[in-house]
Amino acid sequence: MKHLYIILFVLPLIGFGQNNPLSEKLKPFENFIGKTFKGEFGNSTPENPVFDVQYWERVLNGNGIKITHSVNDGMYGGESIIMWDVEVNSLVSWYFTTVGFYTKSTILIENDKIIFHEKVTGNKDGITETKGIYQLLS
Repeated sequence: MKHLYIILFVLPLIGFGQNNPLSEKLKPFENFIGKTFKGEFGNSTPENPVFDVQYWERVLNGNGIKITHSVNDGMYGGESIIMWDVEVNSLVSWYFTTVGFYTKSTILIENDKIIFHEKVTGNKDGITETKGIYQLLS
């Protein structure tokens, strides 16, 4: 009987919120959602190619975006979550890596650029802060 109650309670929740629209605060990222991007590193060579592949998806009933990325098919990778933070009244992201460090970023949207100002924790090379700029080009 206990299992029947669990099934009757959980089944209606499966898919709940699946069709919620993307949060208005996340609309600047809408063109990235559902897409995979592949970029070649500047130091990549034909003998030693280095590529980063990112996949962007809508998560948390439209209140978040998840970015999964992998360098050279898993040599290095990580996952980010982007959400609106009411405490700081800004978009923020958290990025967790396969090598153990993580970042928390504030995000600024300027014209056609998305700027991540990251505070880094646990980087073995001593990096404590970075800045990244995303821009969709034709």
